[in-house]
Amino acid sequence: MTIAPLNMLFSTDYELFFGSNDISEKEILIDTTDSLMRACENLEIPLTLFCDITSVWRYKDFNLNEYPELVKNQCIDAIKRGHDVQTHIHPHWLNAVFENDQWNYSTEDFLLGNLGKNDLECFEIVKECFTRAKNDFEDWIKPIAPDYECIAYRAGGYGLQPREKVLLRALKESGYLIDSSVNPGMKMMSDNNKIDFTNVVSKYNYYISEKSGLTNEDSEGIFEVPICSTKMPLSFFVYEFVKRKYSRILRKFNLIADEDLSWKKRGRGASSSKSKLLIKKSPLMSRLDKLNERWYTLNLNHRSDPEVFFKTAKYYLEKYPIDSRKPVFFAILTHSKTMTDQQLKYFEKFYKKMKRYFGDNLGVTHYRGVANHLRSPPQKSNR
Repeated sequence: MTIAPLNMLFSTDYELFFGSNDISEKEILIDTTDSLMRACENLEIPLTLFCDITSVWRYKDFNLNEYPELVKNQCIDAIKRGHDVQTHIHPHWLNAVFENDQWNYSTEDFLLGNLGKNDLECFEIVKECFTRAKNDFEDWIKPIAPDYECIAYRAGGYGLQPREKVLLRALKESGYLIDSSVNPGMKMMSDNNKIDFTNVVSKYNYYISEKSGLTNEDSEGIFEVPICSTKMPLSFFVYEFVKRKYSRILRKFNLIADEDLSWKKRGRGASSSKSKLLIKKSPLMSRLDKLNERWYTLNLNHRSDPEVFFKTAKYYLEKYPIDSRKPVFFAILTHSKTMTDQQLKYFEKFYKKMKRYFGDNLGVTHYRGVANHLRSPPQKSNR
């Protein structure tokens, strides 16, 4: 896989709903992911499945074996089709209980860094999770792809905190090379998720480690591929606001298609079931906060707009100097469970616009492709 100056990694957080799952797991996750893979294949884009392996473990614990088998088979199929599979962990599954035909769990287990009474106990629990996940994926996939390696991780809910140094040490000692959890500028404080990426390293890619944490760069450790996220100028949010209002008027008169909300029949996320903001704010204050932060991330969902996506990616990729000897890797994500045909069409428009603008400077790869690049000899300067 050829590495270009700018490299987009498109991934899906392959997981069930945190709130409730109202139809079959196959309909929620397997069928939607298959549609997503086919759409990516039409565009010749490799897709990375960040697979929530903890849900598979817990289903097996309760002898609910159909879902684990479906996930395993789809992961194998994804590799056969040229895609990638890497680790995603939602630790609330570790102690989840299935009773009365539904899953019950504690929101206190939502973040890996909350597990254990102290740093050492947390490290041992987390390292065991990382190692078990890596071993499971490689046991599934190596029989059909001997060169496959599980080398990348994305935290459930982007939760690399708290105890980020403990988590980074566990990742490194478990044999991972890459993290793709950092969402630059993002800050989220709810009763189950507490993350703050407002002071991360201001670079496209960098190494983080047990020594550096998330706020400083190291010369070695875990290679970070951030999710494309940036603080946008105020004019951008004025543009987005006007465009959204204009679209509502057009929808009212049936001049453009309505937002496809069919995914809501599949289940409910944390925001609509078990999650509450720690600080209640009025709608006006929430909007003023958003204007002040002016943060936008490329997470493909029902509100995504191809033009807004493009403007964000362009702004992000023009923030820092680009060294021709150091390719840039940036992540764009979606969630299979909420995927619709409308979103796939929006993504296709966005990608084609990116290709027209950046031309041959824009490439696509997956996380194993990044790992291969990191292991290759450094490019010599022509100077």
